[in-house]
Amino acid sequence: MRSLMLISTVALGLAACALPAPPPSAPPPEVAANAASALPTAALLDPYVGRYVSGGDAIVVRRTGNCLVAERGGQAPTPLTLVGLATFADLAGGAFLFDRAGGGGSTRLTLIAANGTRREWMR
Repeated sequence: MRSLMLISTVALGLAACALPAPPPSAPPPEVAANAASALPTAALLDPYVGRYVSGGDAIVVRRTGNCLVAERGGQAPTPLTLVGLATFADLAGGAFLFDRAGGGGSTRLTLIAANGTRREWMR
């Protein structure tokens, strides 16, 4: 039993002296290029940019670099994340569904809040 404890103690001491694992290597150039090209482009985002109205309220969607931002009333701008074809999500769990009738710019926006309520907005 005593020899087993001695072996365990020696093994733990050796493990503590082991060199740390080397850092991961950089991805190959083609992987890095594909990651950069996966970002939404201006051509993809620009058709959704505009002012959408519902009743007396308005949402303004604008592009900032490779990101869409929605502003509603006096609220702070909310970044939108592309999650599907013509579908974006905000940080609060809301979904922005854009309808691009005729293949041109978006003409209608359906906003589905995190609680499930829906509201239609027209451009």
